[in-house]
Amino acid sequence: MELDDFSVTEMLFQDDIRKAYNTAINYLAHRMRSEAEVSDYLLKKEVADPVIKEAIHKLYEFKFLNDEEFANAFVRTQLNTTDKGAEVIKMELKNKGISPDLISKVVEEVSFDEQLEKAIKLSDKYAQKNKKDSSRILKQKIEQMLQRKGYSFAIIRAALDETQVEKEEDDEMDALRTRGISCTTNTVNCRNVNTGRS
Repeated sequence: MELDDFSVTEMLFQDDIRKAYNTAINYLAHRMRSEAEVSDYLLKKEVADPVIKEAIHKLYEFKFLNDEEFANAFVRTQLNTTDKGAEVIKMELKNKGISPDLISKVVEEVSFDEQLEKAIKLSDKYAQKNKKDSSRILKQKIEQMLQRKGYSFAIIRAALDETQVEKEEDDEMDALRTRGISCTTNTVNCRNVNTGRS
């Protein structure tokens, strides 16, 4: 059977799609991925854009790809296995190519109470490890730690309300002395409060 140029080109194109599809399936065999991750992976394998688009379409058709399912699973995994807050999780989803609307949708489903419970545990643990700090320094450090981990201001404020940060007067004076802060009868002169050095 004689094939014209168009038929040969179409056959080669379909073969490229099949190869790209199989490459993507192998990539997805290890764990769930976002559409953007699969596209980037195929690009690194030097697969042409039109072929990637067709392979991606086929992956959706056979339910190997679904960004919403991926985003939901990612959020659940992060909440169950890490101490990250919603803001850090949002940034990671963005880096994986998830759309802003979808990010908002899946992260909004994470309850305030669930995040607060985790933030309180982190705060309590941090407070126990840093008993020598004065109340003010300890509070600042906890705020900074929770911010780095991606907790919102509302969560941080609520977590601090539930954390034992304030010290008894004697303990507070000991903490201040430990941090090299000179105190007079009526005023407290603080030197290098943030570094804790005298």
